[in-house]
This record gives sequence, structure tokens and C-alpha cells, in this order.
Amino acid sequence: MTNPSPADPNGFIGLAKVKARYDISDATVDRRVKRGDLPAPVYFGRFRYWRLADLDRLDAAKAAAPAPAPIGAAAAARHRAGATAGA
Repeated sequence: MTNPSPADPNGFIGLAKVKARYDISDATVDRRVKRGDLPAPVYFGRFRYWRLADLDRLDAAKAAAPAPAPIGAAAAARHRAGATAGA
């Protein structure tokens, strides 16, 4: 079995495709990698590529995670709890 090359469409995607996949800028890609919200890229020379399997796994994990409550809903719930506590 050979190692996938950067040109292998089933193994890796480049920066332009990562940006298009998540509709984000270069700077946002860098920030998300630094925060750990995107997997670290693999370098081939000076070019960055991401393993498709890693990105697919990340997307599946995010899809399975429960969505956080909107900030307004959390504040309203706290307000209701505080309003009934004093009554």
C-alpha cells in the first residue's frame, strides 16, 4: 500500500478546500487549528493539507453533540428562576 499524496482526493485536502468546506478565512483556519477546533495539518513541503478522515470525524462529532442553548434562553431561564425564588 502506498502513502497518499497531496494530490490524492480521497486522502487529503488543501487549505482552499478547507476554507470552502467551512466557509472561513485563512486567519480563521489558523485560529481554529491553534485552539484545537480543527485538526493539525500535514505539511508537504511548504503546503498544508488536512486528512479528510480527520475532518469527517470532526464533523460527525460536532453533529452528534447537543446544540448549546441560545444565550437569551439561558438568561431568561435564570431570570424566571430568580423571580420565582423570592415569591
